[in-house]
Amino acid sequence: MRALIVGAGAVGQVYAAHLQRGGAQVSVFVKPKYAAEARRGFPMHRYRLLGPDEDFTFHPEHVITTPQEAGRHTWDQVWFCTSATALRAGTWVDDLLPHLGEAVIVNTTPGMQDRAWLLERLPERRLVSGLITMIAYQAPLPGEDRAPCVAYLLPPGAPNVYSGPGGIAAPVVQALLRGGCPAREVESAPRQGGFGSAVMMSHIAALQLDDWELERYRTGPTLARAHAVSQEYVQIAAAYNQATPPGALGLLSPALMRLALGLAPHVMPFDLEVYIRYHFTKVGDQTRAMLAMNIQWGRERGLPTQAMQALLDDLLARDAARAQAPAEHP
Repeated sequence: MRALIVGAGAVGQVYAAHLQRGGAQVSVFVKPKYAAEARRGFPMHRYRLLGPDEDFTFHPEHVITTPQEAGRHTWDQVWFCTSATALRAGTWVDDLLPHLGEAVIVNTTPGMQDRAWLLERLPERRLVSGLITMIAYQAPLPGEDRAPCVAYLLPPGAPNVYSGPGGIAAPVVQALLRGGCPAREVESAPRQGGFGSAVMMSHIAALQLDDWELERYRTGPTLARAHAVSQEYVQIAAAYNQATPPGALGLLSPALMRLALGLAPHVMPFDLEVYIRYHFTKVGDQTRAMLAMNIQWGRERGLPTQAMQALLDDLLARDAARAQAPAEHP
């Protein structure tokens, strides 16, 4: 099986490494300025909650830098491992797709409307949708004593999930399982991911208002505000996917979230607060874009969006204030 990973950041490298371990020939598509680094190989560190950690290096089969070069090869699977905003930025998707033949596209972006956007560009029989459940980042985090690498955790009991018509997701799942990456085929990954993303993005967005401080967020009033946002967000996800929200979402009360946030930092093998601050600051444009897009979609259909809009307004005001603040000097 030949796979091309587009967006060879932390998440893309993890998928690439496990596909390769399962016997696939795995190449990466990167910007020319990253080509030399990719050819040297990607150092990686896998955290395990049970058992010893592991250090290894992923070496791609080929390093591709242009759509034309990609077209010189035959691919079975092409993985889009970018943020939701990067997926739609520029014309790279439209430039690349004509050079991929009949390859199955595996999309992992979290935007609720990303599948529909891609289906305007390729037939449904070629599109697999995925839901990322791993944690992966470019190490070292601030204050972390580790050599540069991609560090990652595959949480036990939380497989990555995939769906697609006519059984086309099954080879994707099997390729990951052969490489030791937990994965499962489901009826609709976008539907499942839409509800999870609605809750997670509500809390991530609100956490910024408390400067990413987990204990301040856990014990203060912002968490309850995020819960109100998530209730609106879940209604929009339900309407968009024409599905009933899972009953388990009703259990995610502020009290349960406070309990989980109190326990999580003691379970994770890295500093969870530092990771959240680092990762979600880096993809802050995605958080705001997803909020704005879903607010507009919900408002057009008469759904409540007041709490979501108020949160987005506060985030944008916070961004503007920080942009105007004088630079700090050491």
